[in-house]
Amino acid sequence: MIDTLTFLQQKRDPEASELYRRYFGYPSNLPDLAALKPPGGNSRPEGLEQSAFACRGRGELPDMY
Repeated sequence: MIDTLTFLQQKRDPEASELYRRYFGYPSNLPDLAALKPPGGNSRPEGLEQSAFACRGRGELPDMY
């Protein structure tokens, strides 16, 4: 995977960039954790604002993780 990452980072064409985003980027269908209600409640509600879904909504989520 490291070799693949390095190869895709060095390529300068749109197809390589898209493949790089597909393998190393966040998925488009991140779950909204605030909508979920776990049995017994959420023991760490402060984490909802730190979730990738919430960061994306605020425009703070980077393209890659």
